[in-house]
Amino acid sequence: MFLLPGPAALSKPRFSQLQDLLQRLDPALVLRSADYFYAVEGSGGVDLERLSKLLHPGTAAPVDPTVLTATETRLVVPRL
Repeated sequence: MFLLPGPAALSKPRFSQLQDLLQRLDPALVLRSADYFYAVEGSGGVDLERLSKLLHPGTAAPVDPTVLTATETRLVVPRL
């Protein structure tokens, strides 16, 4: 399975609201970003660069390719 970064998951006001809520729960919690990601099932022959271009057309906001490899990254997914 391949994980490809996606666009921001929250608008700036919603991000600020969530960040404030987390800070009230525990001042040590820091929300740096909230992004969608694509989980793609495939074999080793997948052209990830072409797939990324299809998922992020020219009009889409630029995506940070390092977002999924940062040491502090936590993936939140729904339960099956």
